[in-house]
Amino acid sequence: AALVREYYTAGFYATGVRSTASGITPSGALIKATLIDGAVALGPAAPSPDFAAGYGRVLLGGTLAFTGSGFSLRADDRREGITTGGVVTHAYDVAAGTPLRATLVWTDYPAALGAAIARVNELKLEVVDPSGTVWFQTIDAGSGAPRQTSVPSDPHDTRNVEERLVFNAPQSGRWVVRVRGVSVPWGPQPFALLVRG
Repeated sequence: AALVREYYTAGFYATGVRSTASGITPSGALIKATLIDGAVALGPAAPSPDFAAGYGRVLLGGTLAFTGSGFSLRADDRREGITTGGVVTHAYDVAAGTPLRATLVWTDYPAALGAAIARVNELKLEVVDPSGTVWFQTIDAGSGAPRQTSVPSDPHDTRNVEERLVFNAPQSGRWVVRVRGVSVPWGPQPFALLVRG
């Protein structure tokens, strides 16, 4: 986490070269999103994420872009937040062969003491591929762990404040990444969105 914070404060984002004048102070949500983005499962058969190891082992080399990296990193540390019905949209031209990841994290409003569901504000990460298919995170009915789907009838993950969508072999073309304010009774809700590709 200290290395991630230094990456942003020392101004390595977004050029890959240290530039103290370009440094930013990242929110806790942005640091968490950066750590989650490049994490990998602890074993070849392990799901990611799971309830034993979360998103797995942190690999910063696959997320933090420096001069000569074969990928780019884009961050939206949206401190002014989003309200119910709001949509924040970013479009990216993706080259084939470079994995694409989008990670959304927000620090939620405190839930009522003893609440059955601790999440208060609901945001939704959506990624639209060049063919128009919309991808989002849902909960696996069997394990209860988050999973990625594009089936419109599947329910969106309403339990977690971290959402990550991974495309290991994306088709080339224009990809759209959206954050929706599904239900924000206590807001606006700040968030951090990280896109790597």
